[in-house]
Amino acid sequence: MGAMSQQYEQIRAVLADRYLIDREVGRGGAATVYRAEDRKHRRRVAVKVLRPEVSQAVGPERFLREIEIVAALSHPHILPLYDSGDADGYLFYVMPYVDGGTLRDLMVRDRRVPVEETLRLAHQVAGALAHAHRHNIVHRDIKPENVLLTEGNALVTDFGIGKAVCDVCEDDHITIAGTPIGTPAYMSPEQSMGEDVDARSDIYSLACLLFEMLTGRPPFQGSTAQATLVLHAVQEIPSARARVPELPQYLDEALQRAMAKSPDDRYETVTEFVQALGLVSTAAVPAAGIVTCDNCGMEALPGRTVCAHCGTQLIGRPRAGVQGLSRRWIAAAVTTFGVVLSVLGMWWVLGSPAFGAQQIESLAILPLADLSGDSAQHHFVDGMHDALIAEIAQIGALKVISRTSVMRYRGSEESVPEIAQTLGVDAVLEGSVVRAGDSVRITAQLIAADPERHLWAGTYDRELRDVFAVYTEVARAIAREVVAELTPQQEARLAVSRAVDPEVLDAYLQGRYHASRGSVDGFRRAITLFETAVEHDSLFAPAHSALALSTHLLGFYGGLPEHIAEPRAKAAAERALALDGGLAEARAVLAGIQAMHEWDWSAAEREYEQAIALDPSSAIARAWYAYHLTSMGRHEAAIAEARRSLELDPLNPAARVVLADQLLYDRQYSRAIEELQQALALEPDLDRAWEVMEDAHALAGDYDAAVAVRRRRLTAAGSAPTAAEGLARSYASDGSAGYWRWRLRWLERQSELGYVSPSRVAQAYAALGDADAAMEWLERAYQARDAMELLQVSPYFDALRHDLRFQALLERMAFPD
Repeated sequence: MGAMSQQYEQIRAVLADRYLIDREVGRGGAATVYRAEDRKHRRRVAVKVLRPEVSQAVGPERFLREIEIVAALSHPHILPLYDSGDADGYLFYVMPYVDGGTLRDLMVRDRRVPVEETLRLAHQVAGALAHAHRHNIVHRDIKPENVLLTEGNALVTDFGIGKAVCDVCEDDHITIAGTPIGTPAYMSPEQSMGEDVDARSDIYSLACLLFEMLTGRPPFQGSTAQATLVLHAVQEIPSARARVPELPQYLDEALQRAMAKSPDDRYETVTEFVQALGLVSTAAVPAAGIVTCDNCGMEALPGRTVCAHCGTQLIGRPRAGVQGLSRRWIAAAVTTFGVVLSVLGMWWVLGSPAFGAQQIESLAILPLADLSGDSAQHHFVDGMHDALIAEIAQIGALKVISRTSVMRYRGSEESVPEIAQTLGVDAVLEGSVVRAGDSVRITAQLIAADPERHLWAGTYDRELRDVFAVYTEVARAIAREVVAELTPQQEARLAVSRAVDPEVLDAYLQGRYHASRGSVDGFRRAITLFETAVEHDSLFAPAHSALALSTHLLGFYGGLPEHIAEPRAKAAAERALALDGGLAEARAVLAGIQAMHEWDWSAAEREYEQAIALDPSSAIARAWYAYHLTSMGRHEAAIAEARRSLELDPLNPAARVVLADQLLYDRQYSRAIEELQQALALEPDLDRAWEVMEDAHALAGDYDAAVAVRRRRLTAAGSAPTAAEGLARSYASDGSAGYWRWRLRWLERQSELGYVSPSRVAQAYAALGDADAAMEWLERAYQARDAMELLQVSPYFDALRHDLRFQALLERMAFPD
């Protein structure tokens, strides 16, 4: 006790000229925390002083170098660093003094923290970590004691201190209380073993922290610190649901993946982890970092530096959270009890052409923030985002990035310039939605990226039935702002909007949400909802169009026999176009059916050209058109169209697969493989990319690589090991012929489980040189009108080019010269 008192007096004396220390407030393994008064700025601060032996081992040069790196961090959920230094051998750093307690205090009080509150705080802590990770800073000591709470929000402290201490501890073999630097209950296996750590170590620690918040106990508890570290390394990952059965299954799965023993098996980034957790409560996401402008009092979204409403620098404080904000907005909406148009402003701030701004030619519409505080509204906000993209994409002079790519930025705290650079755009549009019953408030702001500045902002209060009018108003405002010339047809479309019954709108937006998942189950759910919408309002053309697209894709992905799906899809597309001939989506579906199943090549060409003229930013129309051009043998134009589709959807790996397909049909196998490798870098488990990769290797004659890819596909699909062993034996004994014979046997087995395209069987027989069998299966494909549109150019059938039967088949399909 005497030594502690002596150290206190020494520190108090050496810092007295700058800080008036009044008491000790905390003590850890590596440092002691004191409350003090900053004499110069007259503010309450916390001074953290490293233990003498740690200070001596670290040294002032290394310590201050790490502190300087951390001082650059600026985030609403990171406790800022005020000062640091060396006072007579005592290394210290200074932070704001937070009087709200720590997350540990909350956990001690409540034992188990409710799921919604856990996720809200988790998002804030994760946002702080993501910001640090982007600056190559790993925290290394995420624990409840390092998460401070102020006004109900989280502030993460001690960023970078762990590295300053850990580095020297690893070099000089220093430990604290017999353990490596860190906290055993939350320390990743690789950190406990002294290995290099990266962001995935923080993800592990955060998962352990959330596990304890949700269950009341840490995931691993040993009788000693060393025993706990051993359990992290060797014991099976526990299930949170085993301890608290009412927890959602996917939340449990997200925690287990984040706590995987090997970093390679965890989420790559903390953002991916948050997205998995965010399925439980989307309302938690926008709470992080919402600030109030001290000049005009309006709220702004996270990460923004300039107020969209008054144009001043944002210096406001983080709000307590979304729930209170939502209640105030909802109360205002209910009080007005009517249709209130409140367009608060459309003005030019620095970005106006009058100020010499560059032309805005490309735009990304970021996911809308849901400020309703109701996770059940997730589909509504997602559907509105999808519809807003479709409306603005009608501005022909503007390249609008597709939904698939921009959805990767849901909850992201990347800056506008960073997002714009990745997506290759000049500006972004961001906004928020608050729904209260049948009333909705939508805000939107247009931000130029280089340099970052606000160009326009608008706020709209509407009844739900009039929400489509908001889309057109926003689109017109953006067209004016970017000085885009609209065709008379585009002007006419943006001048008209119709009221929609709230029940119809709900069904339509829910359908859009499910369809966007891109799965058979998602398409089925979407079709049911779109059918509900058109039953209630048979004149609502967008629902007919969406029904056509979902039905077409359901057939394409094997969820419904194509001979059933395509007539239904065509009928819905034709109905949509009868109601509204300007629907690019419906025209693209009609073109796809005409090309893939009716072989009406000229009609398909006309529909594709019209669809792209109506919506030049439709990545899906351009991708489908690329296949049509390839089927006509116009490879150069097809590749160019596929590249345009990729520009519109740069983060969608499927868009790269489309480009790879066009290169493959042009016999550019090595370039196709390069594109596929980039697609797999975005989504390593995308089987379609692996499928095309296997074919590209086989067509190029590299059967070793083709066999390796197929073995990887079998493993990923969970196939029995005997399948891969059979492939290896067949290839070892007969080379390429053995490979194709194995593929024939595999297709035969697959046909017992579901539909197999006759064209795929024909490809294998053609590769084996069995022309008779190949032609027999091609005839079956012809009768079923199945996957035949690329037959004229397919490299799979090069061996049949001079077969008279093959030439006759091409003539029956009436390909143009």
